[in-house]
Amino acid sequence: MATRTRGQWQAMADGLEIRHQAWINGEYTDAASGDTFDCISPMDGKLLTRVASCDEADVNRAVAAARSTFEPGVWSRQSPVARKKILQAFARKIDQHLEELALLESIDMGKPINDALGDDIPGSANCIRWCAEAIDKIYDEVAPCL
Repeated sequence: MATRTRGQWQAMADGLEIRHQAWINGEYTDAASGDTFDCISPMDGKLLTRVASCDEADVNRAVAAARSTFEPGVWSRQSPVARKKILQAFARKIDQHLEELALLESIDMGKPINDALGDDIPGSANCIRWCAEAIDKIYDEVAPCL
């Protein structure tokens, strides 16, 4: 599956920007405490980054931000067609960044690159595509298994 050489994957890994902050309310942010923890690659034992060590205060910030977005219905009140298009676009973005995402998974989790390229990342995109397709289907009906 991998079309790159080990050296090419390594060069790509060396150029990755690995974010270390939490994603809360549409932006990267440090943990409220400022604490971090080391993210070590199981592949070579090297430090990938120091990740924001979120705690209850950060969870509360994230939940409050999610609630403030949910309550006005920005997503839930959109038409099924609009939500479907957004999820389809998200799946396409995953497809477009397949190698980068697979490489990130590989160096973070120690997963073989071929597994991440062939299964994990495409599987994530396919799951999102499946959900997108389910959005505008007739309620309370299930398609027959063939």
